[in-house]
Amino acid sequence: MSSKLIGCQTCLYMATHEKCTGCIEQPIGFVYKGDGKFPPFTYHHYQEGNWMDRIIQAQIDGTHNIVIGGQGEAEVNTKWGPELTTKTLDYVSEQCGYVTGRLHSHSDATQHLTIYTTESLFELVWDKDGHLLTITDKNNPDNGWSWENVNPFRQAS
Repeated sequence: MSSKLIGCQTCLYMATHEKCTGCIEQPIGFVYKGDGKFPPFTYHHYQEGNWMDRIIQAQIDGTHNIVIGGQGEAEVNTKWGPELTTKTLDYVSEQCGYVTGRLHSHSDATQHLTIYTTESLFELVWDKDGHLLTITDKNNPDNGWSWENVNPFRQAS
């Protein structure tokens, strides 16, 4: 009998949910009685791994959105350019009570967008070719997203 914890918390797919459908099977005839006791479940698609690394890679690849703030409604994607991101965040802001600023260009040819959520003030920056460079939490500068944080070996484009 293995003493290793097998479950959603240690599964490679926990954050991306790629293989959750049909994964967990409970024993035939099991009825939960509200006592906190569960029989061992069968995990058909379980794969041990670091789900945090997987979600970060998915964010870099653009196969998973990056959530801005803690509520989860405001999202961006590394494949979206500044115009699509602004349009998307404008809509989300209107629906959820955030404020999205105006997309503006700087003298270094970068484009900047500010979004105010219930958690903080965030600034998104794209390079001249429309590639997302950073998401900065202006109230908590040590937090945030940047290529340097997630992939220090990325080649400049």
